[in-house]
Amino acid sequence: MTGLLVLTLPYRQLTGLLPQVMRGACEQVNKVLYVHLDPAIAAATSSTIPATSSTTSTPQYNAHLSLHQASNLIKSIYSKSSSLASSLDVRVVLSGFKGGSEIPVATNYAIEKVMIDCYAKENIPMLRSRYKNYLNGSDPIVLLKENECQDTRDDSETTDSDVGSDKIANTKIYKNIVAGGTFDHIHIGHKILITEGLLRCTNKFTIGVADGPLLAKKTLTELIEPVGVRIKKLRSLLVDIDPSVEYCLEPIYEPLGPSGSDPDMEMIIVSQESLKGGNYVNSARVERKLNALDVVVIELVEDIHRSDTEEEKVSSSSTRRRVLGTRIREPDLTNKPEFPPYIIGLTGGSASGKSSIAKRLSEKGVTVIDCDKLGHRAYRKGTNCYHKLVSTYGVGILKEDEEINRKALGAQVFGDAEKLSQLNKLVWPEIAKQVHEEVEAAKKAGAEVVVLDAAVLLEADWDHMCHEVWVCMLPKTEAVERICGRDGCSREQAETRLSKQMSDRDRLLRCHVPLCSLWDYDTTARQCYTALDTVMSDIKTIQASLKNTL
Repeated sequence: MTGLLVLTLPYRQLTGLLPQVMRGACEQVNKVLYVHLDPAIAAATSSTIPATSSTTSTPQYNAHLSLHQASNLIKSIYSKSSSLASSLDVRVVLSGFKGGSEIPVATNYAIEKVMIDCYAKENIPMLRSRYKNYLNGSDPIVLLKENECQDTRDDSETTDSDVGSDKIANTKIYKNIVAGGTFDHIHIGHKILITEGLLRCTNKFTIGVADGPLLAKKTLTELIEPVGVRIKKLRSLLVDIDPSVEYCLEPIYEPLGPSGSDPDMEMIIVSQESLKGGNYVNSARVERKLNALDVVVIELVEDIHRSDTEEEKVSSSSTRRRVLGTRIREPDLTNKPEFPPYIIGLTGGSASGKSSIAKRLSEKGVTVIDCDKLGHRAYRKGTNCYHKLVSTYGVGILKEDEEINRKALGAQVFGDAEKLSQLNKLVWPEIAKQVHEEVEAAKKAGAEVVVLDAAVLLEADWDHMCHEVWVCMLPKTEAVERICGRDGCSREQAETRLSKQMSDRDRLLRCHVPLCSLWDYDTTARQCYTALDTVMSDIKTIQASLKNTL
C-alpha cells in the first residue's frame, strides 16, 4: 500500500504533533509514503527569514517556511518514520517546500490512499477537489481530531530554532551542486543529504556514484548492488523528491569524478564522514584553476536500530549486515522435490565457514548431508565411479591397496581445465545419486529439513535438488589468511586456490540467503538461526494451507 500524507498545520504545531501524525500515517501504508506540505492550506508562521545568496538568484520558497525550518521539519519526518517503520520507503516531496507545484504532479508509485494531518470537516470538499486525482472519489483519512490540533504556542513567539540563520546552517542557494557516494541500500541518511542539497539547488544536481576500486574497502562488497541498479534507484528517488531539477548521475572510479572538471559547479554537499573528501575535491579544483566549491556539511544520522556490533550512524554497511541470514529473493518451488524434507543447499568457498555453519544447523536437529564425504565414498574400490575412473585414467591412480590415490589423480587433472571437467562429469552424477538416497533415508526418518553441504553445489547444478540455496561468503583477504593458517600454505598458493573457485558474487546470483562468518561465533550463529526460523515458519504455513485444501 502506497500513500500520500498532506501536511497542513503551521510549523510550530506540526513540529510538536509530528510523532502522532507520522505514527498514524505509518499505520496506514506498508510500501511507500509520500509526504507533501500543502502551502495553500498551511497557516503561515509569523516570522521567517528567506534564504538568500550573494551569487545566485533568490529561492522560490513558500511564504510559510524558511530553509532552516524546512530542513528541520524534513529531518524530523525521516527520523520519526524510521523509528516507527524502518522498512517503509518515505519520500518527502519538495514541491510544497520550495514553492513550486502545490500538489505533486506525478509519482513513481501509484498513490492508493491520501491522508491529512488535521482538517475541519467543512473544508473537506476543498481538499477533495485539490487532490481528486489521488482520492478516486473517496475522502482523505484525517489522522488527528480537531481538538488535538490546538496550537499551544503563541504565534508571535520567535526563536532561533524556528527561523533560518547562517550561524545555524548554510542558507545560500546555488544553481549547480554536486555530491558523491555509494548510495547502496538507500537509507534516511542518503535521503537527508540529497534533500539538503535539493533545498539549496535551482538548476542541476550532479552525483558521482562510487564503483570499482572505490568499493574495495567497503564491508560486504559482494552485497553492494551493481552501479547501474544503484543509479536507477537513486534517480527514481530524486525525481520523486524534486522533479524541477536536472540530474546528472554517473559512475565514478576515482574520488574526483565530474567534480574535478566541471567549471559550473558552485557547491558540494557532504556528510561529516566525507568532509575530508570534499576538501580534497577543492584542493584538486584549485590546482586545476577551477573555482573552489562551497562545502555544506550534513550531520550523521544516529542509527536507533543498531546492534552493539554495528556503527552508531545509519549506514549501508549496517544495512548489508542485516541482510545476512535473510532472503534476498524468494525461492521458486516450481518443479522442486516434494517435501518434507525441505532441502537447503549450503555452499561457499574455501575457509568460508560453511562446515562450521553446517555443524551449528546439525546441533539444531537439522539433518546434514556432507557431500565431501559422499565424494570420498564414490571413490571407494568396487563402486561404479571407481571403475569409470580407473578405466579413464589408468591404474597409475591406484595405491598399493588398489584404492584410488586422490593426490595422483589430482596431479593428472588439476591445471588442465578439460581434464578437470571430464573428472567432474564422472564423479558429480555419482555423488548426486547418493544425495537422493540420503534424502530418502532422511525422509523415512521423519526429517523436516535437510541441509545439503556442498562446496560445488552450484558448479554441479545440484541446486535443482534444493528448495533454496544459502551461500557462505567471506572477503578474499580473510579467506587467504584462514587458508594459510589452516593449511600452512603460502599466500600465493591460497590466492591461486581461490581464483579457481566460483566467486561469491557469482554464487549470490543463485542464492536465496547470504551468510558470512567474518565476525564472532554468536553473530554467525544468529544469521543461521534467523534463516532457519524463516524456513520452519514457511513449512508450517504450507502444511496449514495443504490441510485447508483437503
